[in-house]
Amino acid sequence: ASLCLFSRRNEFLCAGVRKYIFEFDVKNGNLVKTLDAHFARVCGLMSVTAPDRTNKLISASLDKTIKVSLSHQMTVLLMLG
Repeated sequence: ASLCLFSRRNEFLCAGVRKYIFEFDVKNGNLVKTLDAHFARVCGLMSVTAPDRTNKLISASLDKTIKVSLSHQMTVLLMLG
């Protein structure tokens, strides 16, 4: 199964497919970026607004990690087990 979510103003769509996260520009349909985010299937996606008013994407995976996107890269937030 794949996961997807829209940005707050529906400008972008993020999709978790297998271990990758794809970001699309909804208006023109272009792929904006591809993140090789995890070592196993992405099983959760969530968008949050940080205190500095920037949007962050948080993902969870069957590889037992939770990661947050920071400027086109993923940083491990939590490793389980």
